[in-house]
This record gives sequence, C-alpha cells and structure tokens, in this order.
Amino acid sequence: MIFDYYNSFDWQSAPLSDVRAPLAASACYVAVVLVLGAATRRLGGVDTKPLQAAHNMVLCLGSLAMALGTLVEIVQRSASEGSTRWLFCEAPSTEPRGALWFWAYVYYLSKYYELLDTVLQLLKGRPPPHFALHVYHHAVVLVMAWGWIEHVQTLSFIGTPQPTFPMPQYCA
Repeated sequence: MIFDYYNSFDWQSAPLSDVRAPLAASACYVAVVLVLGAATRRLGGVDTKPLQAAHNMVLCLGSLAMALGTLVEIVQRSASEGSTRWLFCEAPSTEPRGALWFWAYVYYLSKYYELLDTVLQLLKGRPPPHFALHVYHHAVVLVMAWGWIEHVQTLSFIGTPQPTFPMPQYCA
C-alpha cells in the first residue's frame, strides 16, 4: 500500500499542499514560541535531554532516509531520461508527481516536525542562540519547502536533505 502511494504520489491531492497550510503553521509557530519563550523565562525550564536526544535521532534517521530515497530516484530518473539536465534545469511543464516528488514531499513534511526544535530549546528555560534568526528560519523554510514542490523548482532535489542556497525557478 505504501509503495502504491509512493509511486503514484500527486502533490495536488497531498495533505498540506494548499498554501494556507505552511502559512498558518508558520504563523502559529511564531505565536507559540513567543508565548512559550515569555512563559519559560518567568517559570524556568525543565530537563529535555532525553527528549532532545530522541528528537535528534528522528531528525538524523529521517534525513538519511530522505537523502537515500532521493538519490535512488535521481539515479532512476537520470537513467530513464538518459541525462541529468532535468536536475539542473527542470522543465516548467513538469508535474510534481511520482516517487521523486514523494521525497520532496517528505522533506516538506519534515519541516513541520523541525518546528519542535525551538519548542524543546525553550522548554529548557532559555531561547536558542540568535533566537529571532532561528524563529525566522523555521517559519520561512516551511514555506520555502512548499514552494519547491508547488513551483517545480530547479535544483530542489539537490537541496532536499539540507537547503543552503535559493533556487532559480527556470533555466534559460
């Protein structure tokens, strides 16, 4: 059953594919961390080491699965198309469907899970270093990951495990 969904993945019918999902989640995230930050400064923190360790393990294993899954699908698509040009210069007419786009979707979903980073840090009783930048990053990356799929972004599969630079939408 999971393999049927994996191979027939279609972004347009996927949960959280509407732009309102990442926008609402980002807004709620900012509100929650601002309130939680103020509350924990007054009340003090709790020991989150075991929870943080488990959270980090999930992040590591998830990143490994996304990297390997994406790599396998990149190799398969490159072999079937006889080129890697699409990887650097995706056709604007491409539809976000199939196994490769499934991995982009998993990456997008992982950004929701990563919102817990800030919550766990705040529960310790202190904000993360560079708090404003940290919150901005998590709120914006969620929308960015949505945009990669929605607008069939060039180079998105290279950045799926960890984005490091803005992606051009189309190649000349």
